[in-house]
Amino acid sequence: MLTDLPNLLTLSRIIIIPVLVGLFYLDGDGWRWVSVVLFTLAGVTDYVRRLPGAQMGQISAFGRFLDPIADKLLVAARHPHARGHPSRPGPEWCCRRW
Repeated sequence: MLTDLPNLLTLSRIIIIPVLVGLFYLDGDGWRWVSVVLFTLAGVTDYVRRLPGAQMGQISAFGRFLDPIADKLLVAARHPHARGHPSRPGPEWCCRRW
């Protein structure tokens, strides 16, 4: 059950979260692109995870429970970083202070 492909993909999205948060604090455009690629890869694995689950019947209670949590954790980990680092603030139009 835990070693099924859909569950492994869900766990990989959870494992990637600390890496994404750590990359935010590294300077350089290269690290930002690595962060973008990893976040995109995590989004693609969310889509790919559904294919074997639906086609091969690899749907488990563990996956039904953990997948929405992984989605929310991934978005919550990246949401505060959309504004930018204090040393390199994001665009004013995205997060105005009222």
